[in-house]
This record gives sequence, C-alpha cells and structure tokens, in this order.
Amino acid sequence: MTREDALRILESKGFKEKLRADYNSAIKALKNPGQKIRCGKTSGSGRYSTSVSWVRDVVFIFNRLGFEDFEVGNDAPRQGRVGDFIIVK
Repeated sequence: MTREDALRILESKGFKEKLRADYNSAIKALKNPGQKIRCGKTSGSGRYSTSVSWVRDVVFIFNRLGFEDFEVGNDAPRQGRVGDFIIVK
C-alpha cells in the first residue's frame, strides 16, 4: 500500500477515532515523510510523573493497513519511553 492510500484511509475515519493519539500520530507521520514523529508524552512532575508511549499502536495501525514503508526507533539516552519515534520513508 502506498503512503497516499494509507493517508486517505486514515483521514476517512470518524471524528472519534481521529481524536485518539495513535491515529493522530499515524496521520502526522504519513503527512510528513522523513521526519521523526514522537509517539509519547510525559505528564505530572517529580515522583508523581508518568510516561506514556503509543508507538506500538501506530505500528499496529500501519500493519493492519498493509503499509510497510516506515521505521521505528528510540533515541532516548537510556531507551526511555519518551524517546520513541516513527519515520515514514
């Protein structure tokens, strides 16, 4: 499947699905090929902080669509969840 076909399918989804972070990151990655798109966030402060990553969900969406032209990585110094990214080629 080409990048344009995958983007068209994702953009035709309903409003409720587009609000999810994984769909939003997948659409952003497809619109900006060659750029690192971060798939995670940190909330809270101090010992009450937490990190969330949805890179696996984005990979699942791409695999379900049959889109295979992407790269997943982590550039955090100690491989933390905040360093997860995806690059569409």
